Amino acid sequence: MKGKLYKSLNSDTYWLTVDGKLFADTEGGPLMAITNKLSVKNCIEIKNGYDLDKLAEDFAKHHSIYPTAQDDTEYGFKNGFNKAMEMNKDKVFTLSDMKRAFNCGRDLESIDRFEDWRTFTHFINSLQQTEIDVEIKMEPCFYDQSLGGFSTSYTEDKPKEQPKLDKDGCLILKKI
Repeated sequence: MKGKLYKSLNSDTYWLTVDGKLFADTEGGPLMAITNKLSVKNCIEIKNGYDLDKLAEDFAKHHSIYPTAQDDTEYGFKNGFNKAMEMNKDKVFTLSDMKRAFNCGRDLESIDRFEDWRTFTHFINSLQQTEIDVEIKMEPCFYDQSLGGFSTSYTEDKPKEQPKLDKDGCLILKKI
């Protein structure tokens, strides 16, 4: 099942839409009767394009001098990586983004500059990716008449699919 993952500009709040309808969020959505939850960790992995835990584990496997030092190596890698990201948090634009901003400024030069700060701010915010195409991992689900409902166990009936959940009951998403 495909959908769009959105991120709030002001916080680490994420929500997922499927066919244009709200399907899940990281807040649990009790007021909106949303039954599906999203894992903030999974959403951050999708937004960033990497899984920090996996990066640290892979680094530690190949760079730990002693097997017993692997946990310490992972800890150091994660903290160093997070510190580097914190130090570079204000450097979030690519060269292409800067060229687009420069051209936008040049185009606005003929207009009253002070009037268009809102336009400029809106343009800069538009460069931040807030919408990501994702796919919900699915698993087979079979209708079991003896149980009176769907089950993930095998039966003779025609299989259906249901969203796969992680150990915390959150949907598992994959970037497309």
